[in-house]
Amino acid sequence: MHSLNTRRYLTVKEAATDYFENLISISALYNLINKSEIKSIKIGHKTLIPVSELNSYCNQFFDRSES
Repeated sequence: MHSLNTRRYLTVKEAATDYFENLISISALYNLINKSEIKSIKIGHKTLIPVSELNSYCNQFFDRSES
């Protein structure tokens, strides 16, 4: 498996377990996707999240706290 630094897309499960290190659940990620807070693409039955989208989502909280 590629490291997170070289991956462009993650499944919802990979995002929950690898990117967020199990600090956010798979169902919480699906809720964020359904509320359009995190953009994703669907290919067949698989939902993929761009790593750049996860970075942007997390950075918005850091940007807010620094103001």
